[in-house]
Amino acid sequence: MSFYESLARRHRLDEWRGRTRLEENLFVWQLLLPQDQFEGFVAHRVKQFDLPQWPRMIQSLWRRPGVATETTLLHLDAFECSSLQDAHDFLIRLLGSVESPLVARDEASAVGDVAFAGPGGSVLLFARGNVVFALRSAGRRLMPVTKPAAQLDADLVSKPEPSARAAVTAVRGLDAQEFVPEARLVPMRLQVDEPADVPVMYKFFSRSGEVLREDGRLVYRHLSPGPQEVRVYAAAADRAHAGEAAVTFELS
Repeated sequence: MSFYESLARRHRLDEWRGRTRLEENLFVWQLLLPQDQFEGFVAHRVKQFDLPQWPRMIQSLWRRPGVATETTLLHLDAFECSSLQDAHDFLIRLLGSVESPLVARDEASAVGDVAFAGPGGSVLLFARGNVVFALRSAGRRLMPVTKPAAQLDADLVSKPEPSARAAVTAVRGLDAQEFVPEARLVPMRLQVDEPADVPVMYKFFSRSGEVLREDGRLVYRHLSPGPQEVRVYAAAADRAHAGEAAVTFELS
């Protein structure tokens, strides 16, 4: 038995792989972390990594303003995977790198589609949609990370609403291309016009199927024949609404 297989069995992967606790399937593309991501904390360091054989990764450190930097810190690693199933597989591998054997599935947690917590709540790993988060208390003074994790999760599943702050419109349209029956996939074309100086994140929601990334392109996989609908929302780095679009089509 491989190390991955032993981890999958230990953490009962077959019970939750590919399942969501949302009413709609969520897919995130070009994940962003706003500067006010955590209440009471400011970003100390945020770096993005694109490593071979790894999902796109954002590594960040957050501190309390007015407090010695090393005293109270939050460390967050965020991984943008290609699909919901890939996120769950990656979460299992990530659990294999956690030093504490006491990190276990927290079935009572409302955070994410699935969550794993360490003793005292100072470590929390969870997956929501195609994104995996590893959040831990990193300062000299350990603290539970349940509240910051809940803020992070709520932000991820929220749909940006138009407001006076909406200074950019990145989304121009969303189209479904020719259906590929043998793969149950519909290529998606997202038309965007992003300003060079404003990072933008996209969130796709669908009740009838799921958006994922395959071979560098966005595709849609339906759950059953019939009417299909996908909606995309764009959010700028300051959380401002940056456009939205929807596409409906029929699959027999």
